[in-house]
Amino acid sequence: MRRYYLFYLLLISLFLVSACASIPGLGQGSDRDTTKPTILSETGRLGGRGIEVKFVEGSPPNEIYLDIPFDVKLELKNWASKEISGSIQVSDTFTGGLSAIQEERSFTLEGIDNERNTPKSVPFRFSGDYIYGSENIKETDVIVTTKYNYEVILFTPICVRADNALVDTNSCRSQETFSGANLGKDATHAPVTVTNIVKRLVPSSDDSVTIILEMTFQDFGGVSSGIDNQDNSLDISGIVQLEGQGFFNCNKNTLKFKPNSKTHKVVCQLSANLPQDTKYFKNPLTIELNYPYKSRVGKSIKVLDLSKQSGIKGF
Repeated sequence: MRRYYLFYLLLISLFLVSACASIPGLGQGSDRDTTKPTILSETGRLGGRGIEVKFVEGSPPNEIYLDIPFDVKLELKNWASKEISGSIQVSDTFTGGLSAIQEERSFTLEGIDNERNTPKSVPFRFSGDYIYGSENIKETDVIVTTKYNYEVILFTPICVRADNALVDTNSCRSQETFSGANLGKDATHAPVTVTNIVKRLVPSSDDSVTIILEMTFQDFGGVSSGIDNQDNSLDISGIVQLEGQGFFNCNKNTLKFKPNSKTHKVVCQLSANLPQDTKYFKNPLTIELNYPYKSRVGKSIKVLDLSKQSGIKGF
């Protein structure tokens, strides 16, 4: 008898749990799926890279009221060493454009201050009597989309040698690693860049050596940011060059970035000729990147009905 009692008790418990889960708002704090990355959770991920966009505190406010206009104020920074031009647009989750205004503006930002190594902050204001008039709207996301073209040249000197080269092995290693910090200032400020290079030398003969580069490319944007083309891809054919020797051939020519796959490893190689007398040389390695980029940031705001607020009369 006790066994049947426990069985029925278990069935009742399962029924109550499933019923609670099916009631909106019960057992869950919000209708948003907080387990998945969103524009809101990714805000600030591109800080210090490319064109950085931030909302000015209080604009828009965390709470707005029906039929009362509000503004959107932004702060833009260009972390590149070159001037960048592009476009910026404000939209929302309900209409695609706040109120009746769907405006996309252009911008031009000068490059980073080389002396202080910091970008200038440029204010950007969207002011157009943005109004919500529907009582059905309780919450919305204000979304800022920025589009621009990014160009960067990464560079570092690399040493190439034969086993019997007339050079100190400590200053010219057959294997060494370069981080993004070794590839120039722009390498650490680009939204898509090379973060790591491992160089290995394989002797082919007394007069030549094969240079192998294991390179890591990374997109630092979030789920809603990335290279702005059809398949979020980066063409890397003919972009890796060793001065005086030519271009590297890589095992991939196109890198397709996805929301859950923002890193790619590529292997490139080049056969280099060595000087007859010293059997070594040290030349600049350059990597030229050029891609369209799109970033999105967002802010969630509550939409309140002023006439229904407690203590307020006359509405």
